[in-house]
Amino acid sequence: MNKLAVAYRVLAWVVGLNLILVMTGFIGQKTTDELSWFNQHDGLISGIDVAHGWLFMVLIVLIIALARRHRWTPAFTITTVVLATIPLVSFWAEHRATAAIKADTPVA
Repeated sequence: MNKLAVAYRVLAWVVGLNLILVMTGFIGQKTTDELSWFNQHDGLISGIDVAHGWLFMVLIVLIIALARRHRWTPAFTITTVVLATIPLVSFWAEHRATAAIKADTPVA
């Protein structure tokens, strides 16, 4: 696999794990009282949210670059981006995209 594909795989996992943290923080803030850990550390949770947003934008750029390099269909590209926004499903989307990359790349 090329460096772009490896960068995509790593970033997809980082963004997927970060998405789980974002959702945990959001649910924790909404379901607990103001003295809970989640509400006491609002700045940390906001920082994780911002980092997730920036990392996700970089992930989208990597997906588009891979789509151009491997000639993915627009439907496959769009579904890869959309599936990356769903917690836990994002890992399956990465696996699906990696399988498409490996199928397109001849084995040396």
